[in-house]
Amino acid sequence: MKKLLGCILFILCSSIISVGQTSEHDQKSLIDSLTTLNKKMHDYVMRVQLLYFINDFENVFTSKEYESLDTLALAIDKESPIEIGVITIDTLLVNIWDSAQHKRLSFDSLTLLLARKWVDRKKNEDNGILIGFSKEMRRIRIQNGVGIEKRISDSETKDILDSLILPQFKKGNYYEGIREGILALYRKLNPTTTIH
Repeated sequence: MKKLLGCILFILCSSIISVGQTSEHDQKSLIDSLTTLNKKMHDYVMRVQLLYFINDFENVFTSKEYESLDTLALAIDKESPIEIGVITIDTLLVNIWDSAQHKRLSFDSLTLLLARKWVDRKKNEDNGILIGFSKEMRRIRIQNGVGIEKRISDSETKDILDSLILPQFKKGNYYEGIREGILALYRKLNPTTTIH
């Protein structure tokens, strides 16, 4: 996935450099092509994200850590209607052009868009939580579905972020922070769980 995005970025950069060396008609044609390519890249990223609970575009987790988080997310999904997903976001994803709004997606806008896509895959049950973070950009956002917001407040979510996830992140322990965060969020929603 990362190689594919890198190739697309290389093509975009090469094409932009050549814009100054072409006629006005060719420039318009090239810009139209780049817009179409960017839309395809955007659509591809949206589809890929929906396939997994854990989407590690930054390669933050080891294979063992990835499997552990995926197993945890699957256990939560089997035990309840709640879904908790994780996506690591690199700069390529944030730099996707949103043609509907005519601007690049910000980190928060991208995580919200991805969270909505996550909800849509379960027929709009709004029972999902998406944790999006970027090690490179030092950003994190937890997006709660509308159904989840009725059961856990923004301040409770922020407390989990501040007391469990961020202290681990500051030590470079991304796996531990995410695992502790997932478990804490789920225990708030399902206090009788035996998942640990």
